Amino acid sequence: MQLTGLLAALRESEAYRHLLSELQQQQHVSHTFNIIHAARPFMVAALAQDWDGSILYLTSQIRRAYNVAEQLPVWLGDDARIHRFAEPGAAFYERVPWDREVIHNRIRTLAALTTAEAAPPVVVASARALLQRTLPPNRFHRASLVLRVGERHNIAKLVAHWVAVGYDAVSMVTEPGTFSRRGGILDIYPITADYPMRIEFFDDEVNSLRLFDPTTQRSVQSVEQVYIPPAREALPENGATLAKHLATWFEALPQEDDALSFSDYVALESGMAFPNIEHYLPYFYRQPACLFDYAPLNTLVVLEDADDFDETLQQLVADAESTRALKQQNSQLPPDFPPPYVPVNVLKIALEDHTRLQLGNYAEETTNRLFSPGGRYGGQLRPLLVDVRKQSRKGDSNVIVTQQPQRLAKLWGEETGDFLPLVQQVDAPPPAGTTVLLEGAMQAGWTLNAGRDRLH
Repeated sequence: MQLTGLLAALRESEAYRHLLSELQQQQHVSHTFNIIHAARPFMVAALAQDWDGSILYLTSQIRRAYNVAEQLPVWLGDDARIHRFAEPGAAFYERVPWDREVIHNRIRTLAALTTAEAAPPVVVASARALLQRTLPPNRFHRASLVLRVGERHNIAKLVAHWVAVGYDAVSMVTEPGTFSRRGGILDIYPITADYPMRIEFFDDEVNSLRLFDPTTQRSVQSVEQVYIPPAREALPENGATLAKHLATWFEALPQEDDALSFSDYVALESGMAFPNIEHYLPYFYRQPACLFDYAPLNTLVVLEDADDFDETLQQLVADAESTRALKQQNSQLPPDFPPPYVPVNVLKIALEDHTRLQLGNYAEETTNRLFSPGGRYGGQLRPLLVDVRKQSRKGDSNVIVTQQPQRLAKLWGEETGDFLPLVQQVDAPPPAGTTVLLEGAMQAGWTLNAGRDRLH
């Protein structure tokens, strides 16, 4: 389902044009706009097309971040630009492996912000995801590699580098974050790639680079270069130094303690990735880095409900420090374990380097009339159709998104004796007085008050 055509109606509104002008002329300052929750992804999609740079959408709750990330493709019509910067499932200070997809998701987002792309990314992140420390951008760049046809590389050094930045050696490459070697052929599946890459060498020269299908192992396309970012935020190359630092603490652990066994020490010392390595990430980098450190200066930061966001950050930190005290009391955490989160005051300072748009939902007397909540019908379709017919007679256009298009079309015919068009997507606002039907699902409804149009 795509509704990209409705963005044109928003651009006709004076309120939106005024907001965009303010953002463009007064950059690196904070702006406030009052808008209901349901319409925010729609407006941000328009900004993504009009703003010359990346957009970072921040919200306090994880569930809301998922909801926004799911809606944006409907309005923007470009899935490749949209990145949901995921939060680890493990709570701060908990020794729990991060989900592989979370690791890959975060790396893909960081890479999108640091590499030159045709269309700047739109990143959606929760307070928890933003608070999590990550590797500094300079380390990310050093761990990344671009291979080109005709270049010379030592195969053994390439393999050692990929191990050091988190790639797993396997017999056959089928998943992102893995590589294999067969003589003068290297297969690697970069985290950011849609397909794995087969690198064929002639002596130490890259003879060819070919994308291949991991299920059939057959070539898909030849390319001239490939970008290979690190596979993890916690780079295994830092493990041996940390193992030496924590050797005394590991040796003092009770032998019967299986949860904190000597296996972590052995894995760190080996310099290879292992499931719990992200637990030790705060030790790897002295300066706490976050998503803001990757965002270019022309990034527009859209912040939902600033007070709720700040309160969530403070609560996450308080919960983390309670966990820290308990674990150190039970000897489950080294006494010098660095905070795994970025200090809130550091985040606020970093935020001020960008143009900010704070979205709120204030008292009715201050609410702009660009958007208003959609009508509620309690599951009754006939009252909905009566209301839509009234709006059509006044010359307003209506777009109805429903999971019951056939039933709604039949009821419309019974009410009006007319046909309600069922469309696949909306490429442009419907002409005045018309109503179209689209099969799909939207979590919440709203009305765009632009001229005589009434877009639900």
